[in-house]
Amino acid sequence: MITDPAEIQKWLFQRAMMRRGSPNDYTVTPDCVVNSNSDMYLQRCEGIPIQLGTINGNFSFAGTSSADSFEGFPHTIKGHFSLYTSKINSVTGIDKVIKCINGDIVLNHNSTHLLGLLLIQGVNKIDVDRGPVDVILNKYLGTGDILSAQDELIDAGFIDQARL
Repeated sequence: MITDPAEIQKWLFQRAMMRRGSPNDYTVTPDCVVNSNSDMYLQRCEGIPIQLGTINGNFSFAGTSSADSFEGFPHTIKGHFSLYTSKINSVTGIDKVIKCINGDIVLNHNSTHLLGLLLIQGVNKIDVDRGPVDVILNKYLGTGDILSAQDELIDAGFIDQARL
């Protein structure tokens, strides 16, 4: 993890695009957590070597971006969350990092290990561009009943998506 504020700014300048406001529409706390006051789109990343906190807007990890874990991802997203154009397929462990999303989640159609998405608070809708998977996941949003969601996904033939 990058812990030098100047290096954090340099990394964000190279990889982040803020939708509202200026490119510097973020703050770095004394413990080097980055909070964004607007939408944040990260691209051309091999993981996130900084610690994001709260994104006060949409958050997208896009383009040629890939990661082996969700380390560095924000804990709170006050808008939509997208991995749609990233190279990330498995979202295993995402619920251990992202605790709240006040919007929709949009993922690649070949995303796997989706049950953890049901453990994230505030999610309005999950879209993995696979009709039956979307219907099943959204049916169980906010219920805490991931076992029933898992059973239904397996019964529908979506074993990889039914993993935590």
